[in-house]
Amino acid sequence: MQFGRFHGVALLVLGTFLLLVQAFVIFEGRVVARSSNLSERSSPSPAGPVPSRTIDYLPGAVGIGLVALGGFVLMLGQKKILEQFRER
Repeated sequence: MQFGRFHGVALLVLGTFLLLVQAFVIFEGRVVARSSNLSERSSPSPAGPVPSRTIDYLPGAVGIGLVALGGFVLMLGQKKILEQFRER
């Protein structure tokens, strides 16, 4: 892999970005649930937590996969560099 380090770092950055998106999705859901609970206090029925959909967790799952893949690519590149250094 000629551009292994570049691709590894790019995968790490993209994975980290997706994990940040996941954090914002989770915290936005809590804020929406809290604000809906505050606005519905006068209603007789108790407001429960907002059910989350499976797609809400997609950025986090993909982000973890990309971070792992980026680390693996960087590890392979480092291993190749070490092998070339040992041959000399």
